[in-house]
Amino acid sequence: MIETTLYFSEAIDFSGHPLSNAKSKKRVQYYTALSLVSRYIADSLKNNVMDGNTNSGEKDGEQIVVLGTSISLTEFKMYLEQRLQQYSDFLCEGKENFIHDGLVDKKEVIHAVSGNVSLPWKRKTRFWLLADLALILLDDGLIAKASSLIKECLGNGAKTSIDDFLNVLLDNQNGAELFPFADNLIKQYHENLLFSKKSVKKLVVTANMSAGKSTLINALVGKSVARTSQEVCTGNVCYISNKAFEDNCISLATPELSLCATQEKLNDFSWQGSIAIAAYFTGTEAINNSWCIIDTPGVNAALYKNHSKIARQVIKKQSYDRLLYVISPTNLGTDAEIRHLKWVSENVDQNKVVFILNKLDDYRSESDNISESMKALRNDLTKLGFTAPVICPISAYFGYLLKLKLTHQPFTEDEQDEYDLLSKKFSKQQFDLSVYYDNSNENDSDTTEIKLCKKSGLYGLEKIIYGGTV
Repeated sequence: MIETTLYFSEAIDFSGHPLSNAKSKKRVQYYTALSLVSRYIADSLKNNVMDGNTNSGEKDGEQIVVLGTSISLTEFKMYLEQRLQQYSDFLCEGKENFIHDGLVDKKEVIHAVSGNVSLPWKRKTRFWLLADLALILLDDGLIAKASSLIKECLGNGAKTSIDDFLNVLLDNQNGAELFPFADNLIKQYHENLLFSKKSVKKLVVTANMSAGKSTLINALVGKSVARTSQEVCTGNVCYISNKAFEDNCISLATPELSLCATQEKLNDFSWQGSIAIAAYFTGTEAINNSWCIIDTPGVNAALYKNHSKIARQVIKKQSYDRLLYVISPTNLGTDAEIRHLKWVSENVDQNKVVFILNKLDDYRSESDNISESMKALRNDLTKLGFTAPVICPISAYFGYLLKLKLTHQPFTEDEQDEYDLLSKKFSKQQFDLSVYYDNSNENDSDTTEIKLCKKSGLYGLEKIIYGGTV
């Protein structure tokens, strides 16, 4: 699994790339140069690692330092090939493209880059190439190496301009206006780098089986990243990190790495050991910090006794900012729920715990009462020693549908029917969950979707999680 967070969680948006409308031949030539320079840099790292090593060949344990972090050379090259595959898919569009086996010769690199800069679009191309290399390599030292390679193909005047561009890339404060034709690539590089320097805030999510934990996680992320099938019994720990901006890709490490995993891969990967996912989190309001949601196994799986042990080890040993305890109304007062609540009360700082009463979309007007359920849960928590428990009522499923709506993601026919039904349901006063939050007052400027996010409880919960307001 990739250990260096930025390599795994970096966002790259190709939609505004300057080569989007270039002819096919130019795109393939560009990819060839990009690929050769990247692989030459990787090969030079291998040579550096092996200096002083009496054994030949690449080893899984060989470590390099990039972005100030130690990472195995094998993992770095795994990342590099995945990122180059993304560029190949974009630039070569699935057609036969440049393939290179073995070590890259420096003459090959210079020939490929020189061939590109001799084209009519040469002046801008060299800057785009360095900006894309910066997005791939990320590390200042590696980017400087790539810059030196490009400069070997240029005259003295052009070398100076590359130096100026390199300074703009490595200094995120000044100079981008001097290169307006590359501003999108420069901005993406800077946003990723700034985002990676923010301290990561962590949320641990725990629940008994069938409480809607996975649906809640999908609602918080705004995408289907956690499997929700009733047959799925996840016995591992999953770390879900957010990205700096939306790039319409979800990274997945199982430990097999994919930087743009299909929904099929997300649904079908084998749950062995820890899993890592990275995606852009769509919030009901802007999410400014770097977050990691830690999804733990359900603690009362009858056939999987070790799941409770795995979850509780994470809760006791992992450093985190909030513990989200998800509860289904059908489990209120059950022995399994009381046991886990008691364990949490004895092992977790109460100030970190947020209780989430979920699945309120299942309530019926004639037979269920949200206020009474809130009161019953509060009484149980008080008896267990929670002095001022924070309880958030929510329909995670409706919240998830609202996130899809906010981001213009298509509904299935069933989802559209359920969205219409739940929109009517939560517009009724007795199902308006915003009354249980002090941070969800309706504003005149609210869109229909934001008003419904407040009524579903999702808006208020996210304000508590991300904004720290109760």
